[in-house]
Amino acid sequence: MNGDGYSDVIIGAIGYGNGQGNEGRIYVYFGSGNGLSLVANWTSESNVSDAIFGWSVSTAGDVNGDGYSDFIASYIGFMQPQGKVFVFHGSAEGLSDSANWTAECNQASAHFGHSVSSAGDLNSDGYSDVIIGAPLYNNGQANEGKVFIYNGSSSGLSDTVNWTIESNLVNAQFGYSVSTAGMLTMIVILM
Repeated sequence: MNGDGYSDVIIGAIGYGNGQGNEGRIYVYFGSGNGLSLVANWTSESNVSDAIFGWSVSTAGDVNGDGYSDFIASYIGFMQPQGKVFVFHGSAEGLSDSANWTAECNQASAHFGHSVSSAGDLNSDGYSDVIIGAPLYNNGQANEGKVFIYNGSSSGLSDTVNWTIESNLVNAQFGYSVSTAGMLTMIVILM
């Protein structure tokens, strides 16, 4: 994330509270020649009660092609579990203080962002793409689930979704877990 040649780690703490109960917090620890830092090098809180920020965290790859790894995180919320996803860009100075990109699916209780991951470079344009699962999404079938792909570019991730798929099966919870699968493109798990 800071381009120093060492891998870093991201950790979500969904029950964290600092003025807001269960707001959630994300911790990033940078790697070095001596291993991981003992103190978080970067943190972020949601400042929203019951957001459970950090529900899902993952590398996003390099979504804007600047040579630094970015990361993706989500909150799904207790009170309004629509869900929201955030991407933070890496740089020589580390991570940005605020999210560089956000997305929502605008359906109450969809759990958009229940799972998030890099999707690799699906369209071979040199930019990493991301995959987001919303396992409680409804469109004709209750809790059928839906998966969303957003493509990267020189300016970062697309503002509009580039590809989606639904299970069309009642209670399938399609998108409960998502990940890149390398040359196979992606894995989507049906519950």
